[in-house]
Formats: sequence, structure tokens, C-alpha cells
Amino acid sequence: MIVNFKYLLVLILFIAVHFVGSAQKNINNYKYIVVPKSFDFTKGEDQYQLSSITKFLFNKYGFEAYFTDEELPYDLNLERCLALTARIKKPKKGFLVTKLFVELEDCDGDIIFTSNIGDSKLKQYDRAYSESLREAMRTFDDIEYKYKPIENIPSPAPPTTPEIIEVIEDEEEIEEEIVMVEVLKEIQKEVNESDELPTLTSVVKKDVIQLMNGNQIAFIIKETSNKDLYILHNYKGVLYKKGDLWVAEYYKSDKADLVMKSFKVKF
Repeated sequence: MIVNFKYLLVLILFIAVHFVGSAQKNINNYKYIVVPKSFDFTKGEDQYQLSSITKFLFNKYGFEAYFTDEELPYDLNLERCLALTARIKKPKKGFLVTKLFVELEDCDGDIIFTSNIGDSKLKQYDRAYSESLREAMRTFDDIEYKYKPIENIPSPAPPTTPEIIEVIEDEEEIEEEIVMVEVLKEIQKEVNESDELPTLTSVVKKDVIQLMNGNQIAFIIKETSNKDLYILHNYKGVLYKKGDLWVAEYYKSDKADLVMKSFKVKF
């Protein structure tokens, strides 16, 4: 009786320790499921649509599942231990039968949950893998998942949005300010352009006026009844005043395009 009692005591302690260890980590302590795009036995991404089916079924069972390569929630990016990684496993023995099961692994590599083995006798690979995976995922029919955070893994708070102070202004005043800014920009542009323009000096020769650019004759002009308008004598065109500048519009030849240039002129 003493031996049996000791054996019973050891057995109770083993069960208690196992129960406590299991209680410390269970599915409900994890907020997300991360699904890889490939597994140990597959070739290429989402072969036989195993990854897509897995993600779909986990979402169906109330989990929040994501692929490893898609944009993850803010708190999961900061704390990867909020998620379990779904691993689809294929048992070595499975002659003429396709068998699969699902393992959920935490961030430390520990297996938190293992599903039942699903099997299929279908000969077409895509259908066989799909059927056996769905059969394995039926394990979650009997699990009522509800996220309960682990106390030592706080969920990071999302970034706070700065308070926006709404300022209401009169629409007419805003429009006037916009117009004024555009006008000032245009004036500044003209000033900048005028600073770069060459200055022509006038020299009177009989009934014509020569406009000199240094030692070279730029234009030969004739007066008109309008003091701000001159006829170009050496080109087919005119010279007229625009603001503080003088604009020459002319053709160098009969087939040439119209030329328009601005100058400063000292008469």
C-alpha cells in the first residue's frame, strides 16, 4: 500500500505540473496567428493553397490571422510574442494516404497547440492536401477562442494622434490672401527676370535710332506717333514698352518663327 501511495502521489504531482505548465500558455493568451507562405514539405509559395486555406480557416474560427509578408498590426510589429505561428506538418508515414496536422508555435519556438491529424485518400494532390488540412482544422470546432492577454506581455499602445485645433477663417479673407500671395510671386518673378536682362543703349543716327548692346547694334528703330512703340528697321517687327521693360517682337526672315525678347533700354 505504501508503494502504491507513493506512486499515486508522484502521478498526481506530474499531472498537476503538466496542468500548470499548460495553463501558463494556451491559445487564448495569443492575439494573432501568423501563417507562413510555405512549409517544410511544400515547394514554392502557397502550394496547393495551403497557406490561404489555413489563414481563412483561422479567421473563420475567430482568430485574427495574417500572412508573414503582409502588413501587420501596430502592436504585433512591436511585440511578436503576441502571435502564434501556424506550422503545417506532414507525418512521415502516409502510404496512399495524405496526412496533415497543424502546430501552433510561440515566439520562443515552443509548441503551444497541436491539432488532430487529418487524412485524405484522394489521388489528386491539391484536393487531397485541402481535404486533409480541413479535417485537421476541425479540431478547432471544440475550442472556444477568446483572447486573454498574458500579464507579463502588455499590449503596446498605438501612437497618439496630436490634437488638431480647428481654426475657422472667413472664406473671402482666405481667397484674398491666396490671390495676394500669387501676385507677390509674379512680381518677384518679373523682378528676378528683369535683373538678368541685358541693357541696350540708344544712339541717334539721322532719322533712326540705334540700340547698342555693348559695341554691337542690336536693333535699328524708327519712331511712331506712340512714344511707347517703335518700328524695327533691321527686322520685320516692333518694339514696345511693357512696364519698365521693352519687348521686341520680330521675324528674322520670311520663313522664321516669331521671336519675342525683353530688354532694358536707356534712351
